[in-house]
Amino acid sequence: MALRLSSALFTLLLILAAVYLKNVVLHLTTNPIWQQHPGKVMHPKFLAGVLAASAAGSASASASVNAVEVGNGSVLNANLTRDVVPIPVHSHNDYWRTTPLLSALSYGLTSVEADVWLINGTLFVGHDRGALNVEKTFASLYIDPLVQLLENINQNDGEFEATGWNGVFSMDNTQSLQLLVDLKTDGPETWPYVLKALEPLRERGWLTNYNGSAVTNSAVTVVGTGNTPLQQVLAQNSTRDAFFDAPLASLNATFTPAVSPLASTNWAKAVGWNGIRDISQKQRQAIRDQVATAHAAGLKVRYWGYPNWPVWARDNIWKVLVEEGVDWLNVDDLSGIAEF
Repeated sequence: MALRLSSALFTLLLILAAVYLKNVVLHLTTNPIWQQHPGKVMHPKFLAGVLAASAAGSASASASVNAVEVGNGSVLNANLTRDVVPIPVHSHNDYWRTTPLLSALSYGLTSVEADVWLINGTLFVGHDRGALNVEKTFASLYIDPLVQLLENINQNDGEFEATGWNGVFSMDNTQSLQLLVDLKTDGPETWPYVLKALEPLRERGWLTNYNGSAVTNSAVTVVGTGNTPLQQVLAQNSTRDAFFDAPLASLNATFTPAVSPLASTNWAKAVGWNGIRDISQKQRQAIRDQVATAHAAGLKVRYWGYPNWPVWARDNIWKVLVEEGVDWLNVDDLSGIAEF
């Protein structure tokens, strides 16, 4: 009797496992993002590498990047974003993803965020001190992969000679990637280390910069936020290649595109709508006024801190932001924005 029960239980488990695997495969092959760009946006090679990194349980950022290698090739080349349409979406808390930076790029996001902490002369990346890891540095998660990716893309061909630089997106090689650097430690002390960390991009001419008279776009546009010291950013009035995230709720004449390509503010404080009931006219007008002020100054707009749940309420907020001309959607859920 016991043997028959064990056999029946084993058969039931096999059936359940088969159903689960079928559902996983069905989800991956029917996801709208795959239908739009089959095998490209989160293409099989990249996905296989991400899964390999996850299965290995690696805590090392460099190990995660290395795990995204299949066969004799690496996705740190134009294939990562081949046929991926760049979208004006910001990857909030990007460093939490299985493969920071690369996951966002594979979905077409044109802005990513790194929270940096200066400890003993090294910039570490994490949401708080308790989440820091000796191998998760600003260099290993962002600068080194960007340099490798851009070096592979910017090969000496006719297109490169014509444009001077190619960005990370094959579908639009003039699209700059915005790298938002959120300083968590003392701003005046940390900022010089951020500027120094950017040198590999700077020496290759891949940083958007201001020379005292005009802004020249390049493959990466760095914007400091959090504790970034405004006075230090302003002091670089003829050699600026890292900019300032302007306060959307209190803009003034200081904040021009030469200083701040971006203006941000807290959604809860500025608007306060949770997406569940209809937005009030007062709340909608608050968005319109801030967008109009920023756009008149030549700045792009981003709100952060709006709720992610319920998902349908979050989607309502996204819809209103798009309707009102907000330039950047601030997202945590990559698959959610892909289906939006």
